[in-house]
Amino acid sequence: MIRSGWLACALLALLAGAVAFHGGVTAEVSAGLYLAVAAVAGLAAATRQFAAIAGGGLELALAGCGLGLASVLWSIAPDATLDASAPLLASVLVFLLCAGTLSRLQARRLLGGFAVLGAVVACVALAMTPLGARAREPFGNPNHLAAWLLLPASYAFARLVGSELARRGHREDALLWFGIFGLLGAGVAATESLGALLAALGICAATLVVQRLPARRGTWLVIGVLSGVAVLLACVPAIVPGLLPPSGREGELSAGLRWQVYASAGRAAWSYLPLGAGLGAFAPAFTRWRPMGLPYAVLHAHSEPLHAWVELGLPGLLLAIAAVRVVGERLVRLRRQSPLAFAPAAGLIAVACHSLVDFPLHVPAVALATAALAGIAWSGNLGEARESGTSRSMAAHERTRWSVATIALLLALVAGTQSLALVAEARAERRIAQGEFAAGENDALRGLWVRPGRPALLALAADAAEAEFLLGGGGARVLERALRLREESHWASPLDVAPVAALSRTRAAVGDPIGALAAASEAARLDPASPAPWLALAQLWLDGGRGGEAAEAVREALERFPRTADETLTALLRATRDPALVSVAAPESAYTRRSAGLVLARAGFFRAAADELVRAAELAPSDAETALAAAHSLEEAGQARAASDLLAHALERIPGEARLTSELARLRGHGGSASAGTASHGETS
Repeated sequence: MIRSGWLACALLALLAGAVAFHGGVTAEVSAGLYLAVAAVAGLAAATRQFAAIAGGGLELALAGCGLGLASVLWSIAPDATLDASAPLLASVLVFLLCAGTLSRLQARRLLGGFAVLGAVVACVALAMTPLGARAREPFGNPNHLAAWLLLPASYAFARLVGSELARRGHREDALLWFGIFGLLGAGVAATESLGALLAALGICAATLVVQRLPARRGTWLVIGVLSGVAVLLACVPAIVPGLLPPSGREGELSAGLRWQVYASAGRAAWSYLPLGAGLGAFAPAFTRWRPMGLPYAVLHAHSEPLHAWVELGLPGLLLAIAAVRVVGERLVRLRRQSPLAFAPAAGLIAVACHSLVDFPLHVPAVALATAALAGIAWSGNLGEARESGTSRSMAAHERTRWSVATIALLLALVAGTQSLALVAEARAERRIAQGEFAAGENDALRGLWVRPGRPALLALAADAAEAEFLLGGGGARVLERALRLREESHWASPLDVAPVAALSRTRAAVGDPIGALAAASEAARLDPASPAPWLALAQLWLDGGRGGEAAEAVREALERFPRTADETLTALLRATRDPALVSVAAPESAYTRRSAGLVLARAGFFRAAADELVRAAELAPSDAETALAAAHSLEEAGQARAASDLLAHALERIPGEARLTSELARLRGHGGSASAGTASHGETS
């Protein structure tokens, strides 16, 4: 049987290392972490005895790996799919190692060490949090910290609820688990993560239901509720997107903004049926459906089931249905076995609750810890010793070993090539920053040997070639190479906006305005909610002397992001000196009309400014500042009587406003003298 405990220590060290390096969220750290997992798994496959994994666990894990890797064939971002397959393979390896090699004693020691690690992390988080701030260390992100702390907290709570207080010696154990649970709960509360707090309430309720009701009824009740919520979040927002209006002031915490993300992700999922966009391709798939005004970048659906629905489509849905069936039956068996055997599964329920409203499984530290708990729970040897293996054929044991060896080899290949590509990217960026453009291009091209078609490397090589042409005096061959690399970068990820925008800039820099306009138009089509492509189009139209088209492009940009109206309209006026184009470029809103009026007034176009400010006052009748600015522009344009009338109407809407009253008295005191001034009528006064 299994005589050495090195594997449990190695797995615990991997989990602790992932926590120490901010959860392993950076690409460089995660790649190194996955290589370490592959090394541990390969060594275990060569030296350890393996048990057969019952209940369909091995088949389910292999099906998940196969689907993730197969999605490279139809992915809209194949390189991103390869990168995303590394955490999937690593998690499956940890699951298989914990389910197929750990003895009862080793599993209990690993769980005990994990609970102690959780307590240490909670103490560090509480100690390093200033008064009134959110706990975030050592992860650097409060939501990631809360997601990880939920795992040991759920295990501690399950041990506490399952304690047999009537038995001698078990009261002390219950007191210990109560203290650990309280410490971990305080750590979760200190993060102020709304999703984690909701998940904590859900896991407490689910644990009580599973422990108090009959095994089958309680387990399937919890699974049914979680599955129902997942289906609702995947379907209802897409059908009724306006049910919760967004509130930009609350940012990412706004329920309305989160609802809009769910709605757009649901529509994106339907557009990529039946196979989905491909594992890891959510970001480019979502871009085309991104709602206007979203104040932050969306790399995740903030709901793991919805995220998987976008990326894996109907194959993922079928695999999820099979997984629910298999996992449900396994949980029923664990519940019937003993509370101790079911305790690690409480962490799975916690992750499932949290995954409904966030993306905890995209944090490597959380994903690996979840896989370890899942493997220990699946083995079921906490409540009873693992069978010697005489009841199962040697072929089943060897199938587990060869599955681990194969997945470890695949993970080493994927994570290794990713690491080499990241090293090449870092070297190329450093060379380009130092002005060594040819060397930077060579470094990027060498990185493409191990990861052909990687958009980041292609973009760096194109940047180096373009800089060599523009700054280093390169010839026509360098120019052709830069354009070719830009186009390859675009086709490597055809729905990614950044390569298309870069292609537009390169074509403009080398004197191809028609090609630049075509690429900028394509960028606007790929990301219709972003103002950046429209601003690029406006600049290209201005460079071509097409002021009218530039104004229309500016209007499209300001409709998507009106906060830059002042700077954008100022730049447009400086380039064209045409106040009519500023009026055309300003969308029909009080904010943008007021910005247009102030821009024109500062440039001395008081008549045109007055028209814009009067319109802004009509759109925002309770805004005294806009009314005063409009009156001032009218006065400067020689229309003092119109200014007095405007202020009088404003006072009817805002009675008693001191500034309006004072300004109106001043205008009426001057009488018609102001009208003797020279009207600018759209010309500089």
